[in-house]
Amino acid sequence: MILLLIVRCIINFSHLALLTGGKVLLKRKERVSMMKKNKGQSLVEFALVLPLFLFLVFAIIYAGMLFHDYTTLTGIARSAAREAAIVTETDYTGIKTFYEQQSKNTLTTLYTTKSGSITVANESQSDGTTGVRVRIKMYRTINSYVLDVVTPRSFDIVYFMKKDTPTASSTTGS
Repeated sequence: MILLLIVRCIINFSHLALLTGGKVLLKRKERVSMMKKNKGQSLVEFALVLPLFLFLVFAIIYAGMLFHDYTTLTGIARSAAREAAIVTETDYTGIKTFYEQQSKNTLTTLYTTKSGSITVANESQSDGTTGVRVRIKMYRTINSYVLDVVTPRSFDIVYFMKKDTPTASSTTGS
C-alpha cells in the first residue's frame, strides 16, 4: 500500500522534478521562480518582525539600566543610613552631600537625583527604637508618553537603620 502511494507520487510529480539519490530536485526555472517568491515573502516577514524584535531588545536594555540604577541607589541609601547611624552628631549635611555626589557619579543617564533629593533624618519607630531614615528620590531623565505607561517618572528608595548606642566595652576602649 505504501509502495503504491510512493509510486503514484513519483509519477504525478515527474514532470516537475528529477529523482536523484533519494532527493527530489526541481527544474531550474521552477527553483528560480520559487526562490523569488520566497525572497519576497521573507522580506515581508522580516519587515513585520523587525520592529517587535527591536522593541524587545531596547526594552531589555532599558530594564537593565533601570535595575542598575535601582540597585545602585539602594546601596547608596544603605551606606548613608549606616554612616548616619554610627555618627553621634545630628547634622547630616556632610553625609547628604557626599552621597548625592556618589549618586550623580554612578547612575546611568536613565534616572538621576536632583540636589536635595537625599534626606537623612532621625526617626523613632512605634516599638520605641530610634534610628535613621534615608530617602532618595530618583527622577527619570527621559520624558515620553510611552515610558509613562511602563515606568514611573520618579520613585523613592527608603532605608531605615537602627541607631547604634555605645556600649560600656566600646567606651572603655577594650
